[in-house]
Amino acid sequence: MVERSFSETPAPGVEFAYSGDLLHAEDSAFQHIDVYDHPTFGRTLVLDGAVQTSERDEFLYHEMLVHVPLLCHPAPRRVLVIGGGDGGALRRVLEHPSVTEAVMVEIDERVTALSREYM
Repeated sequence: MVERSFSETPAPGVEFAYSGDLLHAEDSAFQHIDVYDHPTFGRTLVLDGAVQTSERDEFLYHEMLVHVPLLCHPAPRRVLVIGGGDGGALRRVLEHPSVTEAVMVEIDERVTALSREYM
């Protein structure tokens, strides 16, 4: 493992700096993919320099993304997740007992494969 640092600038005047062990790096047909092991956030998926998810706080994003709309529906049965190759949203969808079918569509199969391997 190699310790690396990178920074993310989500808005002007805002910068987040990260450092951790770089577990994997590759260029897919669609983007650059890094997987880090961060001391606080655990395994972290980074696409084109932007943090997508991390194992220790992914629930903050995925629970709100999925549970709020599904709980507003009287009986969700079929769910389509567009994107979300890390699988976090799909996992949360499958927590709903009324859901009988869930399909995830992701343009980059490498994101899905690396998420299965590392996340």
